Amino acid sequence: MKNEKIFSKNGFYQFVVQTNLMFHTETIEIGVQILNNWIQKQNPKQPIRVLDLACGGLPISITQILGHFKDVDFEYFGVDINPDQIELAKTFDYPDNMTQVNLQEGNAWDLFPQMQNQKFDFIFSGMNFHHGTPEELYFLANQLQTILKPKGLLLSHDEYRPHEFTYLRRPSHNPKNPNESFELVEENKLTSVPNLKINESQQDWRTEMIDSLMTYVKRFSDDEKNLAQELEHVSARDYPVSTEEITSLFAMHGFKSKVHDYEPSNRPLKKYFKLVEFWKV
Repeated sequence: MKNEKIFSKNGFYQFVVQTNLMFHTETIEIGVQILNNWIQKQNPKQPIRVLDLACGGLPISITQILGHFKDVDFEYFGVDINPDQIELAKTFDYPDNMTQVNLQEGNAWDLFPQMQNQKFDFIFSGMNFHHGTPEELYFLANQLQTILKPKGLLLSHDEYRPHEFTYLRRPSHNPKNPNESFELVEENKLTSVPNLKINESQQDWRTEMIDSLMTYVKRFSDDEKNLAQELEHVSARDYPVSTEEITSLFAMHGFKSKVHDYEPSNRPLKKYFKLVEFWKV
């Protein structure tokens, strides 16, 4: 999301990673296993081309996953809409096996035309999909299907709504700032999603999730500014689909998928975060 203080150099996202609030550690562990299985099957002779959607200034999960494979070369492309995040990412300490690091300011939700002629072996999206509507995710899935190579791999570490809750549609404008649009993709590019049944609700099921989140955060920090920053971001911007819905949306564009739970863990936030593996047939 553009101009979000939470992702700035001294923003709250660094705290999120350090405390493993959103299961970054588990994402790295499972991601290494998934990528290792994929590499063993593909046996790539050339450097593996990697696209990081909404890479941010601290691409910790993806770089630690890639850094595990000391004998494999990776060409990394990071895209983020925030110029300050791109500048911060340029100062990040990348593993030696990332032989190329390309960082580009751009909309990770609408990759064309700047990347429509690019092809990638592996695409990673960390904590990004939960901002999108079903229509935006459907649009993005179509683009990713185009730029991901046959038998390519896509991983999404993200917040997903438990399926027992009905979908809460994101408001068209930020209720705290009516002049700020929530559009991630221009409305005229979007179409209705065929064959996806989604029950929408006006009841904000996120209250339970936000309470659990803030209880966990307060175990590590009493910084009111940081707490307020996180609360505002989640309350205003997090309207996730479920894993059942995301896998259905991507299946419409030829992806198969597998949902990975973060286990073992008794943390109350466990049911809201998943790692979803997609691959092209």
